[in-house]
Amino acid sequence: MTREELRVFLEGWFCGCGNPDDAAARLCDLLTFHPLYENRGEFERLVPDSGIQHLLLYMLDHLGLTEHGGSVMGAWLSDKGKDVLTALERERSDNFEILTEGDICMHGYTFGQDCPECEKLNAGLGPNERSYEPPI
Repeated sequence: MTREELRVFLEGWFCGCGNPDDAAARLCDLLTFHPLYENRGEFERLVPDSGIQHLLLYMLDHLGLTEHGGSVMGAWLSDKGKDVLTALERERSDNFEILTEGDICMHGYTFGQDCPECEKLNAGLGPNERSYEPPI
């Protein structure tokens, strides 16, 4: 998975405000704990609340990053999850700064340039003025 593919994947749930660098780091950590049936203790130390644990694990499953048999608490990485983890580990070398920098769209185009994927997103708007609505 390239940096641009990773940006496209994260675009749907990393809006760019707040601290996407830390969010990318925690996602990388969460994926590293898989297979979860072998690393459950590390996961529970990072996320001690059972409700939040399940919420996160359901989300990873919903995004297609993990698979599981009888329980989401014993999940393992899907092929997509392995690809995302590999890409995130590569981006970790600069603390995710290039991945999440705010002056380019998730497809790698500088704001103000025409991006065939974002269309309105790059119509001269700054990173906090995004008007793009993803298709339903």
